[in-house]
Amino acid sequence: MEKVLIEDLMLNVNNESAEHDELNQETIVSIFLSVTNFQKSLSTKYRRSFEAFRTTIEAIILKELQNIFYQLLLKRQSPVSDHSQRIVAVMLSWGIYGASVDWQDNSTIPPEEYITLALPYITHGIKFLDSDK
Repeated sequence: MEKVLIEDLMLNVNNESAEHDELNQETIVSIFLSVTNFQKSLSTKYRRSFEAFRTTIEAIILKELQNIFYQLLLKRQSPVSDHSQRIVAVMLSWGIYGASVDWQDNSTIPPEEYITLALPYITHGIKFLDSDK
């Protein structure tokens, strides 16, 4: 099942992130929507077993998001060390994943509106990486 989940996620999120060359608001919204769509799809397809596999699904999503964000951060050619950029990728992946879970469990607004509320805080942090240039 793990292999199928990875392939399905890769199709959803990587297709979206491949359309973007840089880490900006549009990319973040696109990735967030891909993750929420992926989770909605899984919870519909695997209604009975979704909760049982939630930890596995979480690990897969986080790993893939970390890779995507890290690659996008490297493209920025920031003076920040690779180690720091990897940490930022981890924080972004957890933030996006956590927001998608919160949206799924607690929100009544559309996912586009939900993530738009958080964008100023996310992008301000990303711009901070470029402040040493």
